[in-house]
Amino acid sequence: MQAETRVREGHAGDAVALSDLVMPLARHLLDAGPGALSGAHPLLATLTAEGFAQRLLSPQYAHYVVEEDKRLCGMIATRDGRHVHHLFVSDATRRRGIARQLWEHALRRHGDRDYTVNSSEIAVPVYEKFGFIASGPAQTARGVRFVPMERRAR
Repeated sequence: MQAETRVREGHAGDAVALSDLVMPLARHLLDAGPGALSGAHPLLATLTAEGFAQRLLSPQYAHYVVEEDKRLCGMIATRDGRHVHHLFVSDATRRRGIARQLWEHALRRHGDRDYTVNSSEIAVPVYEKFGFIASGPAQTARGVRFVPMERRAR
C-alpha cells in the first residue's frame, strides 16, 4: 500500500515536530571540530521548538512541510522568498522525491527568481539537480560547514 503524502504550509503547531525532524539531521551541517555536537552549539540552539516557533511566526520566513500518513517527514523554509534557509528530509523517507517535491512547491509559491542556499557538503548534489551551482568554496562560519550556492532565474 502506497503511503499518502501531501505538502502544506507550516504553522506554529509544527514547531516541535520540525525540531524533532531536523535536530538529528543537523550533524551534516556542523564542522567536525571539538564541541561540534554540543547542545550549546549556536546552530543547534536555533533548531529547538522555540527557534522554529519564532521563524514560523515571522513574515520573513515561509515554511512548507510534507506529511506522510499524517507524520511530518520533510520541510523547506525560505527566507525573504529568495534564500533556502532549511531543506531537510527524514532518513526514512530519503530518495523518494520529497526534497524535489518541497523545492518545486517553494518555486511555485515564490516564483522563478534568483535563489541562494548555504548547502551542507553532502546536499550539494541535490541542489545541483535543482539547478544550483557553487558560488564559492566550502567554508565554515560560526561552526557550520557549508558550500554557498546560487540558482539563477530561468
